[in-house]
Amino acid sequence: MILDQLPDGLLILDAENHVRFANRAAHRVLEIDWSGSGGSLGPDLANHSHWKEALSQPVERLPFAFEAIFEQEGAHQIEVSYLPGLGKMVRLQDVSKYKKLEKVKDEFVQTVSHDLRSPLTAVLGYVGLIERVGPVNDQQMEFINQALAGVETIRHMLDKLLELQRIEAGLDSQVENVIVQSLLEQAADALDFQVHRRKQNLSLDLPENPLVLRGNSIRFRQIFDNLIDNASKYTPEGGEIRITAEAEEDLIIIQVSDSGAGIPKDEMPLIFEQFYRGSSALERTAGAGLGLSIVKSVVESYQGRIWVESKLGHGTTFTVVLPTAESEAN
Repeated sequence: MILDQLPDGLLILDAENHVRFANRAAHRVLEIDWSGSGGSLGPDLANHSHWKEALSQPVERLPFAFEAIFEQEGAHQIEVSYLPGLGKMVRLQDVSKYKKLEKVKDEFVQTVSHDLRSPLTAVLGYVGLIERVGPVNDQQMEFINQALAGVETIRHMLDKLLELQRIEAGLDSQVENVIVQSLLEQAADALDFQVHRRKQNLSLDLPENPLVLRGNSIRFRQIFDNLIDNASKYTPEGGEIRITAEAEEDLIIIQVSDSGAGIPKDEMPLIFEQFYRGSSALERTAGAGLGLSIVKSVVESYQGRIWVESKLGHGTTFTVVLPTAESEAN
């Protein structure tokens, strides 16, 4: 069969999520005997924290992707998609080589970021001293200010890169129980001036019972600050921003929706990439293109998921799903 020759693992699940077909690559990755037909899943996948979540997703939220590490086969991207009339298809793609390249890139970025900080600080210091050694005219002062602004922008970008490296390395040591409602209210209050200046309406729909996360409150605030700030930036004057949160079994679901212009379909897979800035962002706002990368890294560091749904002319919704403090404890 042609499917048995594919390099990627492939599973076909019926409507009850029973395995009806697994190709050779899938049997190798899952470490189960190859028989050319369905069978049970290996423990690395069956016990993965996102597997049950993937299978429980409604059709409109598929495909659902997550990463799993297999003891013998390394890192794989798992994608669950819908097959009309059949059930679900599960693709297991080997991403080990990409992870190695990513590690090399991260080490390079970290080294360069550290090495550039000292000369940038020196440039800032000496440029700041120019007017102290003699009078400068207005045009020269404008050039000095432009140089200072440019160096500050680079230094800010380096700080963001180092922060991203720290998150991905899991170096946050402070762990506590965090109330989601409090952090969302604080994030909304922090952007109150910006929202009112743009005559936008920001609403929060939060449950009375506390929603509790386990982790670093500063990192969770980064998620909410970035998402609400983005919603405000890309929503026109008089637009709507809506923030909701709810508990569903052992998960907390937070959504930030706006009535902005929306994201073009071809840009959707790229918005979480480092330094990527969409076409509307380039026209409207300044930035390094690292905000959503940081959001995604923080979410994934807490075994969560984030995705975006958008329709041109109707707005965008970012959905963040994180395990509750109780599930983390278990």
